[in-house]
Amino acid sequence: WTPARLAIVPLAVLSGAAIYSGLAVIGATICFWTIKTPEVINVFTAGGSEAASYPVSIYSGLVRNAFLFVVPIAFANYPAALLLLGRSDPLGLPAWAAWLAPLVAGLFCGAALLFWRYGVSKYQSTGS
Repeated sequence: WTPARLAIVPLAVLSGAAIYSGLAVIGATICFWTIKTPEVINVFTAGGSEAASYPVSIYSGLVRNAFLFVVPIAFANYPAALLLLGRSDPLGLPAWAAWLAPLVAGLFCGAALLFWRYGVSKYQSTGS
């Protein structure tokens, strides 16, 4: 264990929590327009947890990039795990990418907040 490896653990945990919080905000925003929102949220949270339980390198490029950069569920744990284990990514993700997890989580939360603000601006109550 090195100081860098010790530091990446809490960063990965906090980044993962922020990413899942962003998913919750996105799911809450979708509630403005749908009735069956829990199923939509479960696709991302439960499905994302299941997908993130395997190494991201087993997925095709499109799925891999979606879980790393679009809905970055895998970004908090996969690059950090590679760094902790001293392994390189078979598909070329650099080892220093693990340090980008807080940035990626912040960007994702920012996008979730913008989506929330959009949802609130378009919300129309039932009037009762």
